[in-house]
Amino acid sequence: MMPASSLRGCRLLLASALLAAVPAFAAPATVVPAKIEVLPAIDAAVKAPTRDANNVKRDGFRHPAQTLSFFKVAPGKTVIEITPGNGWYSEILAPLLHDKGHYVAAVVDPMAVPEGRGRDYQQRSRDSLEKKYAGAPAQFGRTAVVAYDPAKPVFGPANSADVADDDDTGYVGQQQVIAMAEAAGFRLDARSEVNANPRDTKDHPNGVWTLPPTNQHDKADDAKYQAIGESDRMTLRFIKP
Repeated sequence: MMPASSLRGCRLLLASALLAAVPAFAAPATVVPAKIEVLPAIDAAVKAPTRDANNVKRDGFRHPAQTLSFFKVAPGKTVIEITPGNGWYSEILAPLLHDKGHYVAAVVDPMAVPEGRGRDYQQRSRDSLEKKYAGAPAQFGRTAVVAYDPAKPVFGPANSADVADDDDTGYVGQQQVIAMAEAAGFRLDARSEVNANPRDTKDHPNGVWTLPPTNQHDKADDAKYQAIGESDRMTLRFIKP
C-alpha cells in the first residue's frame, strides 16, 4: 500500500513533453533533494522583497525554489496554477514569468457550483485573489485568471501549457494521483522527497487541517502540532509520452 501524502500545498503535477524527452520505457527516477539544481531566476523570485512575509516564513516547509526547479519551471514557459488559493505560489510565479512566459491562475467558476455555501466560498476565494492581483500590478500585471468548471475542467486551448499546478486539499495517496495522471495521458517521470515530512503521522483529529498553517486543533495541543510542522507532501513530475 502506498503511503498517503498531502496535496494541500501547490504541487506541480502535469508537465508537457516540452519539459523532457524521456523514452517511454524509462523507469521513474527518484531525485534526491540535495541534487536539485535551483535556477538563478527561481532563486531570485523566491527571495524577492515583494513576497508576503508570512508566506516567506513557510519556505522551510514548502521548499519553493527546489520544487519549481524540480518541475523545470523557467522563464519562457506557460504555467497554469490550478486553484491557487491565497496566491502563495502566485507571488513567485507571476514575477518569474512576467517578462518572458505566461502565468495563468485557474480558479473555480462560482457559477459552476451549486448555489449555497460552496458557491459563496468559491466567489470569496476568487474575489480575494483578484484583489491581491489588482493591488500589485507591477507584480501581477500580466497574470491571466481563467475560471473553470470542476466537473469538466478546461484551462485553455489544447497543448497551450508547459506545466499545470494543482493545489488540492487533504491527504491523497500517491497511487491515486499517479492513476489519475496516467488516465489523462501522462506518465510518471520522476519523484522527489523534497517536501516530505516523516513527522506527519496523518492520523490527526481534523485531518491535514490540524497542522500548520491552518491549525485546527485545541490550544493545549499547539506545541505538539507545531513540532510536527506542515503536512507530508508528495512531489511527482509527469510528462506526456
